[in-house]
Amino acid sequence: MDPEFSKKLKELVIMGGNVEGRGSKWPGAEYNFRMDPEAAQIVLHEYQCNIMIMPWESCHNNALTWEFHDKWLSTDTAKGRFLRDILKHASHHSRVIRKKPVSQICDASAMAVTVNRSMITEMIKAHVIIELNGQNTRGQMVQVNTGWRDILPGEGREVEIVLKYDKDVMMNMLMKTVE
Repeated sequence: MDPEFSKKLKELVIMGGNVEGRGSKWPGAEYNFRMDPEAAQIVLHEYQCNIMIMPWESCHNNALTWEFHDKWLSTDTAKGRFLRDILKHASHHSRVIRKKPVSQICDASAMAVTVNRSMITEMIKAHVIIELNGQNTRGQMVQVNTGWRDILPGEGREVEIVLKYDKDVMMNMLMKTVE
């Protein structure tokens, strides 16, 4: 990879990680970071652009109702039919097999805050590292408080973490995707 690549980016937005110790498929880690925590750690420490993270809990806390999900995907336009086709297996898996009470579209949430930062209602800056060892916490994003940065390896990289965003803005954006 081009060693200058990250200097050329204005910002990197990542859907991944967690801030409350809750995981998505493991007890203490979000799926994307859990699958390759070393890659997450490298990106967080070596990329030289601003990094904004949309963690698992933000998506979970702003999940959509199945009623809205069905309305969105029942839009009878070429875009609506396309989205319905590409999301039908994931929707079925979430709703029927995993019996999730809500629809979580985390990647779309990360994209939404990328194109419309004004929808973010709460964001923090924090230094973070990725847990590389724990059985239940491998891949967990850990916030490193000031006093620990001198002690912990890698000392943590300051990132912006989206905690809350306007779900109504998100729903309006999603409806516009199928017009």
